[in-house]
Amino acid sequence: MKNTINLTKIYFKETLNNHLNRSNSNKGSLTKNILSFLAIFLLVAVCIGYSLYGTASGLKQLIGDASGVIILGLIISLVMVIMLTVFDAQGYFYKSKDYELLQSLPIKTTSIITAKYLSSYIVSFVYNLMIALPTFVVYFIFEQVTFASMIFAIIGVVLLPAYSQLIGSLLAWVVNIISSKFKNKNIIRNV
Repeated sequence: MKNTINLTKIYFKETLNNHLNRSNSNKGSLTKNILSFLAIFLLVAVCIGYSLYGTASGLKQLIGDASGVIILGLIISLVMVIMLTVFDAQGYFYKSKDYELLQSLPIKTTSIITAKYLSSYIVSFVYNLMIALPTFVVYFIFEQVTFASMIFAIIGVVLLPAYSQLIGSLLAWVVNIISSKFKNKNIIRNV
């Protein structure tokens, strides 16, 4: 279990560095990476929240109910996370060259695969949170907050990335199978 957690931390840090195009791994650079990521996260979340607020206010005026904003926000989140997972899964599972090296160490294969999946899930969770959090905040501004709606929000935020990651990983697997049959694999993977 300790190996799995350590590998997950390493994979997540590497993913964060890859997404921010940083190659330095010193403490100052890590702090800058985290602050940059949080700034981008907040900027996107505020923009999504502003857009959804306008949509919810329009729905509230037209039909008297703003619950459609949840469906809209979660569909946007689902599609975005699936697209990003298809792209990221190629690097996590199919293009990574670390599996052979880690397999030669005294680390279980299940720990390696679990760590890759968990780090991918964390990235998907953060992408999902970027859209789902403003979605639920806007919904709770316009509609009454109940215990059931809070439970739904928590379950949605936790489980939607797993669902979208499953679909995205399956699509990445299909793309990888199709692209392996062609001469120019990168063209197929990028399309």
